[in-house]
Amino acid sequence: MQNMLTINDCTHLWAKSLERVYQDDTDFINFMQSVASLRKRWILSKSSHLLPAAIRVKSRFYQVFEYITWSESIKIVWDKLSEQEQKELQFIQQNQLFLQGLSTIKQLVERLNNIFKIKGLSW
Repeated sequence: MQNMLTINDCTHLWAKSLERVYQDDTDFINFMQSVASLRKRWILSKSSHLLPAAIRVKSRFYQVFEYITWSESIKIVWDKLSEQEQKELQFIQQNQLFLQGLSTIKQLVERLNNIFKIKGLSW
């Protein structure tokens, strides 16, 4: 077993890299807790259509990109939201700098995935 070659899928590499960077990051933790809290409060409400998809805790460092996409769509419809919805979603506005950083990482990972996965370099 010691001489076996292991090959990681690049998706796991990105997730592990994000975990090393963000596992103790206050902004990351607070943002994820805010989304989880919102999901609990809104799951059966009239605003539930605004919620992001649930992500698995175990893969949160890769699936966080789902929350980035979600937060970008919330910003697009912000002016159409009720005052109460805007109040509940204020944490998105308050985390703009953090979300912009993750959005940049998301774009980079997507570009690298196109090279490594689609063009066959992941092996």
